Amino acid sequence: MKILIAYDGSDCADAAIEDLSRAGLPNACEALILNVTETWLPKDLEDESFGGTLGFVSSETFKQMRAAALKKIAEGEKLAERASLRVSQKFPAWQVRHKTIGGFAEWGIVGEAEGN
Repeated sequence: MKILIAYDGSDCADAAIEDLSRAGLPNACEALILNVTETWLPKDLEDESFGGTLGFVSSETFKQMRAAALKKIAEGEKLAERASLRVSQKFPAWQVRHKTIGGFAEWGIVGEAEGN
C-alpha cells in the first residue's frame, strides 16, 4: 500500500499524524510525506513556465525572488523531514520518505498522487 501524507506543519497536520495509529493501516506501507510550499521558483529570467520571459523584473529583483523562494522551500523541507521521522517512529516497518515541492498545494498534492 502507498500512502501520501500532505503535511504543512500546522497543528491540524500534527494531529493527523497522531491519528494515523487509529486508522487501521497495514504494517507494510510506503509512505510519502509531501510538503507543498506555496511559492513559485523560476529557473531563470527566461523561464518558459511563465510564458517565456521575466523581463519585467530586474536581475537583482529576480535574484531576491529566487532567494526568498529557496528559503521557503528549505523551511518546508525541514517540516517534511520532521514529519517523516515522526511517522517512521510510529510505524517502524513502513518505508517512509519525504519530499518538498514549490507551487500551489492543491496542484502539488494531486500531481504527486497521480504520479505515484
